Amino acid sequence: MSQEIVVHATVPDLEARWRTLDSSEQARATTLLKDASAIINEALASVGRTHEDVNSQILSMLVCKMVKRAMATELDGISTTQMTAGPFNQSMTFVNPTGDLYLTKSEEKMLGLHRQRITTLHPMIRGIDD
Repeated sequence: MSQEIVVHATVPDLEARWRTLDSSEQARATTLLKDASAIINEALASVGRTHEDVNSQILSMLVCKMVKRAMATELDGISTTQMTAGPFNQSMTFVNPTGDLYLTKSEEKMLGLHRQRITTLHPMIRGIDD
């Protein structure tokens, strides 16, 4: 039994935050927007929350950030490149060369996934004669 995924951003949302996408990029973005939304929904569920507990604008922004990171450097496993021309060198290291969808620590905090908890320890006190 499949569960309907609530998608938090659309291709126009992504384009408004990044750049205009061509038709093949739009198709890829549509899939990634669904995937990123599912990741966020699962992360929220793991702490007993739902998407309804988070501002919809925040959800849209975070999904778009995840997809932008994934689409910006999809280079089939290349993580570093270097070019040399005479005495000039240029090297680049890509942040997300495999196009993974992920939340940063600050984004997880925005979703309320890393809240500090206060707990109490009850020491067991025993007397010498026990």
